[in-house]
Amino acid sequence: MKHKEDYLYFNTKNLISDLNKKSDLMNHYYGILLEEEKNMKTLQASLYFEIKKTNMKATVKELENLIITDPRWLQQKSKNINADKLYLQAKTDYYNKNTEITLLQSELKRELQLQGRDK
Repeated sequence: MKHKEDYLYFNTKNLISDLNKKSDLMNHYYGILLEEEKNMKTLQASLYFEIKKTNMKATVKELENLIITDPRWLQQKSKNINADKLYLQAKTDYYNKNTEITLLQSELKRELQLQGRDK
């Protein structure tokens, strides 16, 4: 519903319900992001110890390069990037809805103040 004065026709229950859903989704994706970051650190440590067990002589930089070129690390990195994208999208949606509600409230407040002056 698009009216010239949207603030006169909004349903607060629907707006708050939408905001709560977006908040829940943002929290859900944040949990997934944290889990993927934990998996990444665990995998990185595991790969480090795998390489060290081979008794291969390598500098720290060489070890880092071996780890970040491992297919398992690349797959986990891809999961991390995807989780980050989903979280950032959910976070953006939440803040956009919050801003929309704030603007509607401001418009309504301004309108009520103007009507109070007219009386």
